[in-house]
Amino acid sequence: MKKTIIFSFTNAGLFSEINNFLLTLLYASKNNYQIQIDLSSLGGINENDLKKLLDIKDFPKVLSNPIKRASTRSWRTYIYGYSGYYRILQLIKYIINNIYFIIYSKIKNIDVDLFQKHWKQIRRLRLNLTHDDKLFLYTKANQLWVYKNEIDYNNTNYIGVHLRRGDKIIETEFITTEIYLNEIKKQSAIYNIKKVLVFTDSIKDGKQIQQKLKDFDITLLNLDENGYFHEEFLQLPYKVRLNKTFQLCNIVNKMALSTHYIGSNDGNLSAFISLLRKGENMTDIRDGNKLIY
Repeated sequence: MKKTIIFSFTNAGLFSEINNFLLTLLYASKNNYQIQIDLSSLGGINENDLKKLLDIKDFPKVLSNPIKRASTRSWRTYIYGYSGYYRILQLIKYIINNIYFIIYSKIKNIDVDLFQKHWKQIRRLRLNLTHDDKLFLYTKANQLWVYKNEIDYNNTNYIGVHLRRGDKIIETEFITTEIYLNEIKKQSAIYNIKKVLVFTDSIKDGKQIQQKLKDFDITLLNLDENGYFHEEFLQLPYKVRLNKTFQLCNIVNKMALSTHYIGSNDGNLSAFISLLRKGENMTDIRDGNKLIY
């Protein structure tokens, strides 16, 4: 009998969670585990709306409350988005939940591993992907992703660009607008395309691209005029969050259908787009077309 890993979707970023789930599926396939999912949340989206984005019908849900409460991968994830007194309460709750699970699993003699036990190995796996591993991730990404655009952009030739200026920029290398500009010019010459769709968290940087490329047909796609910060996003009313999420998913599909895509795969959104594109006709502007950092 295969051992079971519980993957718990959390309130972390949408594409961070999707990429982690895909890597977990790869890890499970290589180590003969089966996956159950805790659908408490995914980037702040409820289960019914999650099913509009991902095909998860073949994955059994966790029904046991003690397992669900303890399945979050780390205490840092569990307290994310909380501050002050509530942050301390969340940490205490996390510790109690895990102690409860240990007692529960021994009494019930269950054969279940929580995700956090495998987290380091799963994250390490992404640094050593083989050709077959990549094919697996390409296939699974396209099988899981079921969200479709209202408009079909597949018949239009354009270059897609994600100029990343969101909250995770503090964790990674800052890439100047000039580097993006040079890559747009390069790919425009190769494909003989002047139409460019630019998605950015910074209107200032988007306007700079428009000003520097006046002979191009530049369309700016923006969700947030003042930049994106996930903790602020989680404080919004649910309907507002859901609307913004679907807008973002539309943009992801537009980027996936572009003739050539320019992004930075150290960002989860670009990494997922690279999976949907099967790594083809794209520029990882940071470091040589790696798949997932």
